[in-house]
Amino acid sequence: MLDIDPVLLFGSSFLFLVVLFLLNKMLFQPILHHMDSRDENIKNQQAQNRNTDEELQLILDQANDILRDAKLKSQAINQTATTEANKEADKRYQEAQAKQVKKMNRFQATYNENKTELENSLKKIELEVCEQINDKIKSA
Repeated sequence: MLDIDPVLLFGSSFLFLVVLFLLNKMLFQPILHHMDSRDENIKNQQAQNRNTDEELQLILDQANDILRDAKLKSQAINQTATTEANKEADKRYQEAQAKQVKKMNRFQATYNENKTELENSLKKIELEVCEQINDKIKSA
């Protein structure tokens, strides 16, 4: 029937173990080592990406803070400029109004002087006309 030859069994087992040992040393270990190093590189890249994302988020937050501060400063500057412009406009308006009041007072004074002069000259003319009429009445 089936006879088992111990030499053939031992030889085949030995060759199988030698081939298995060689495959392990030359193929499986380098492939496993390559796969492990690739996994490690992927993990390192993912960690770097997370760090980069965190750094970018920090930079974005800083940029937003800077923009917010700049907006606040520009609003403050704008408010200050508006206030100063309003004060300057009010000052100029007051000055113009004071000039107008001075001009009006000068005009009023000149008007009053001219009115007085005209009244006096009309009184003189009236007296002269009355004298001329009286002279004509007396001579007639």
